[in-house]
Amino acid sequence: MLGLVPIEKLKPSDWDVRVLMEGDFERLKNEVRTPESAFPVVARWADGALEVISGVEMLDAAKRLGWKHLPVMLVENEEEALRFCLLYNPLSLRHNFANPGGAISYVKLAKLIAKDEKARRVCAELLGEKRTRDLLAAAERLTSD
Repeated sequence: MLGLVPIEKLKPSDWDVRVLMEGDFERLKNEVRTPESAFPVVARWADGALEVISGVEMLDAAKRLGWKHLPVMLVENEEEALRFCLLYNPLSLRHNFANPGGAISYVKLAKLIAKDEKARRVCAELLGEKRTRDLLAAAERLTSD
């Protein structure tokens, strides 16, 4: 864990396919009162910056609350970071209605695996070829306008 990191040093990643819904923001605002009590966001180094690969919704909420810092866990290996992100987020899809931690954007997930070969390979390993093909087909339909 890196500890508390200034928010201006964190940038959101395309890898995190969760989105912060208004109800989620209200829940976070009521449950997490200080940066010290927040769950750490997970980040990796990318292009000289700390890119949040899981916890973009917490980063968004922290900015809206005017916080200056957030706790950060660092994943140093890029493949490990991608695996973590794709495993954690799509598995949350199965529990989304019971999971108050944010909604999943199928659009973001489909576009990610459509443009990133490594993400597509890891997604196929984690979710299976058929589900990955279905997501790719959805991305193609969404971007064919």
